[in-house]
Amino acid sequence: MNFIFWTRKFWSDIGYWLGSSRFLVARVVSLADIESANTIVELGAGYGPVTDYLIRHKSPNTKLIVIENNAKCIIELRRKYGQYCDIHEISAAHIGQILPLGSVDIIISTLPLGSISPEWVDHILRATEVSLRTWGRFIQYQYALQNLRDVRRYFDVTHIAFELRNFWPAFIYQANKK
Repeated sequence: MNFIFWTRKFWSDIGYWLGSSRFLVARVVSLADIESANTIVELGAGYGPVTDYLIRHKSPNTKLIVIENNAKCIIELRRKYGQYCDIHEISAAHIGQILPLGSVDIIISTLPLGSISPEWVDHILRATEVSLRTWGRFIQYQYALQNLRDVRRYFDVTHIAFELRNFWPAFIYQANKK
């Protein structure tokens, strides 16, 4: 398969050309502080780079719930990780249908918020906020700061990191439920 075909296919499937680098994935998960979490939710898993890292580094007692709405990605995620986590084919805006309110310790989002309509971004962030425990943590990365204001409407952004070793370099928001 040639490079142009592969990148076009990847873009049409999940909204970006290249997967997250191991440096970005490690940085995202380190900011989440997963060691003491009972429940972690990943929004927009794509083909699973963050999922893979979480499975290898979370506590054995930590429940991992993966949310993805792309059918092609779901097939691959279930094949590779189905025995290690709960995988749901649902929009991130509807996570309240599968999660009790205030039940999640950490939500890690790799959703391309900049490519999603403002109304849906609002629905997703609201659903994320109500799913988190009072002291819950939200991690989101983006290639520009375009949705920082949206995130701040629902969360107390405590730190913004920047990971240069990714194509494209990315900003990572570390936030807590207000």
